[in-house]
Amino acid sequence: MLYFIKKQPIVSLFILSSFMNSMGHRIYSLLLPWMVYDLTSSAIWMGTIFLLEIVPYIIFSPIIGVIVDKYDERKIIFICNLMQMLLLGLMIVLSFNNSLTIISICMFTVLLTTLNSFTFIAEETIVPRLVEREDLVKANSIYQLSETLSMLLGPAVAGILISNFETIVSLAVNLFTFVPIIILVNCLVVRFPKESHSQEDLKTGICNGFNYVVKNKIILMIIIASFVTNLSNGAVDALFIFFARDQLGLSASSLGIILSLSAVFQFICIHFSSYISQKFEHLKIVLFSSGVSGFGILLITFFNSWIGVSLGRAIQEGPTIMGNILNKTMRQSLVPNYLLGRVNALSGSISMVSYSLSGFIAGIITEFYGIKLVFQISGIMSITFAIIGFVVIKKVNMEDYYEEKKSTHNC
Repeated sequence: MLYFIKKQPIVSLFILSSFMNSMGHRIYSLLLPWMVYDLTSSAIWMGTIFLLEIVPYIIFSPIIGVIVDKYDERKIIFICNLMQMLLLGLMIVLSFNNSLTIISICMFTVLLTTLNSFTFIAEETIVPRLVEREDLVKANSIYQLSETLSMLLGPAVAGILISNFETIVSLAVNLFTFVPIIILVNCLVVRFPKESHSQEDLKTGICNGFNYVVKNKIILMIIIASFVTNLSNGAVDALFIFFARDQLGLSASSLGIILSLSAVFQFICIHFSSYISQKFEHLKIVLFSSGVSGFGILLITFFNSWIGVSLGRAIQEGPTIMGNILNKTMRQSLVPNYLLGRVNALSGSISMVSYSLSGFIAGIITEFYGIKLVFQISGIMSITFAIIGFVVIKKVNMEDYYEEKKSTHNC
């Protein structure tokens, strides 16, 4: 990882700026619901804001994918982050004048989430145009490290801001988290231009992206792998705190230790992703990671102490992170760059739907059948998919997909 940073200093700085961008997103993801509660104290409006933070990505991702494939990702990242800054600046003005209403916050939520979706897909799509194929795993490992850190630190920073400062100050700090990426994205040098492709209208572009995924067995499999992994992990992540308190009676300090140890193991897996990817086929690592993650979920249900649960949680989350890195790398390696935005958008939307929906469904099932059964089903599902996947890939020649990136056909 250090070698990559020395070799690609500008790309590494760009990923660091992406970390700040992600921190900004996570700060306003907590700040906006907090503002809604201050205005309404309504559970319905809180749920509405949560929904508005998810739905735009799911609805608009096919369109976003087409746009990212058509235009320079650097311009998209620059414009979308600049617009997020301007929106936060407008919120500061409205807040200063006591003019922020629940409706305006809902509108800001939709706009900010949509712009962040553009940025997220564009960032994933531009990476293979910046570095050589052999450096993709290293680049994605650093990117995943920044994402993991932002998930851990973002809510904490948001909590500190909300607890100690006025809303205007919190929004101002949030605004400046977008400055680094706006500056550094203009310093990126694209080494590999987008491949030529015929002009497409929006509908045809969406259809071509979907058809490519359906016809490409490897890409279809890794997207299904992402779907199953998120389905399993979504159920566990949504109910883990409930399980720890209701079933095990763990204290807040014990729960904190479990989550911290899990985070440490995630960082270890991120660090070794590049090394392991050089020893084994990427698809096999993705499938193996899914199976090991499922085994970790099953382990959680077998222990009654925080030590055992820590082990299970670490085994669940560490391989999941590694699988995510290799999943992303495979998409970047196999998909033609004029289709990559659409494939990334489709994969991301499917992952988000499966992750969110499984948590909701798991809560309902738990009410009737108990949480251990939910966890056991989730674990068995991941293990079963891994076994089936290994059987299927014996019939697929991976070299065919690396040698020739197949073109798509119009709808």
